[in-house]
Amino acid sequence: MQDVAYLRRAAFLGALGFIGLSLWSAYQLIQLEQHRVASARVHWLIALLYENVGFWPAVLVFPLLGVFAVSSIARKIARLRAQDSSR
Repeated sequence: MQDVAYLRRAAFLGALGFIGLSLWSAYQLIQLEQHRVASARVHWLIALLYENVGFWPAVLVFPLLGVFAVSSIARKIARLRAQDSSR
């Protein structure tokens, strides 16, 4: 059960981190799109997506990664609980 508690904390903190990164990168890109700033400092992956694909893919990359990471942790928690209940 300690593994489940650890994973629940990791999922919660990871979700908070991805929400923060998502908001920060979206804010930076919105400022850039509206020409309020000449340049923006963002993660290299976001910059690459923004330059090659556009605004929305760059804005949505962190939320999608966050959903993937948290859902992976949730599946792991479900597997651990199923193992514990079968014992």
